[in-house]
Amino acid sequence: MLVIEFLSADDRERMRSESEVRELYRAASAEPPLSEPASVAELFARLYALALSNEELSTAAASENGVLAAFIVTRINTLIDDEAFRGIQTDASRALLQRTVDWFASRGADAVILGCTDLLLFGLESIGHGVLPIIDSTAAHAAAAAARSYGVRAVQLQR
Repeated sequence: MLVIEFLSADDRERMRSESEVRELYRAASAEPPLSEPASVAELFARLYALALSNEELSTAAASENGVLAAFIVTRINTLIDDEAFRGIQTDASRALLQRTVDWFASRGADAVILGCTDLLLFGLESIGHGVLPIIDSTAAHAAAAAARSYGVRAVQLQR
């Protein structure tokens, strides 16, 4: 069973350990196309531990049958809580969103889903800048609800 867990800074004691991250990275990067030495996994695990010392960070981790399968460390949750809810959109926040989109794009992502509807408060035009298509979850949910009410199984959203 695949379990995805989102943890904020308040849940720091439940976040994945440095050793779990090291083992995941070692296993994922040992084979082509990365073919990296174990020392890179060690460095990555130390960077993860350092990142967790930042009180603004949150994590998302996916586990399959109790074994860490994927993770990400982010400040997006803090950005939503501290700014989006209050109607604040700073240049620093937009830059963080853009760096996040760029990071996923550089790793082969096909699109970005704005899973938190509050991210729309930053404006679709200020997120992504054409690097990746942005999927508005509010529009996707509304289209799916409308389609379901008419008995339609799939809906194509306009970008």
